[in-house]
Amino acid sequence: GFSIRVENFTFIYEELNAQSIWTTAGYIKSFNVNELMLTVSEDGEINGAATFSVYFLEDEDEILFDLNVKEQFYTKINEILGQKGVYTIICCSILKEPYIRQYGKLNDVYAPSLSFLMERTVFYLDSIVDAGSADLSIIAEKRGKKEDQNLYDYFINLLDKGTYWVSPERLKNYFKKFIFCAKREDINCLQIADLIAYPVTRHILDPDEVNLSFEIIKENLFYEGGKVRGLKVIPKQ
Repeated sequence: GFSIRVENFTFIYEELNAQSIWTTAGYIKSFNVNELMLTVSEDGEINGAATFSVYFLEDEDEILFDLNVKEQFYTKINEILGQKGVYTIICCSILKEPYIRQYGKLNDVYAPSLSFLMERTVFYLDSIVDAGSADLSIIAEKRGKKEDQNLYDYFINLLDKGTYWVSPERLKNYFKKFIFCAKREDINCLQIADLIAYPVTRHILDPDEVNLSFEIIKENLFYEGGKVRGLKVIPKQ
């Protein structure tokens, strides 16, 4: 997942709008930056985002059938995601089979992921802003009424009891809302979070594999005291 400072909204706007290949090719109708949010993907691996809405003049899937445009698009995405310091990655990966072997099928894999993501987001925000000076909304992809309710209940429980490292008061300083969105709504921040999640997942599953996409984004992982604090694997490898 990724977190982006408000002052960097202008950078994102300029990169994806005024200076992008989309507008020069006449594909974008409008581009709007919305708000700073915390996100969790359907796989429970992602957290933290700024949302922005892109409105196309024609079907965006058909646009990418043009191989030249597709190449320019990915080049531009790599340039943006490769900008150090513009956003910060905080993510958690659940190795489902090892997790089930260790904890059983009855344990919800999304709960420990959400706990870590909220906890590390607090650490990150405490290092850059005054406590309580940023309001975050969690946006989670819908998985079903029962699953969504279980995740929301766990969120409320975290706010009530805190984690081992973070008190309820510190969590409540930042986390204000929990919203569920369907994948068909095409939330841009979740789509970009997916772009970040894939190379991270590949890196976790095979750290020795050549992974150019991960090389592009790895400098934006949350570091604290010279150590990576924005990447966790459950169970520990």
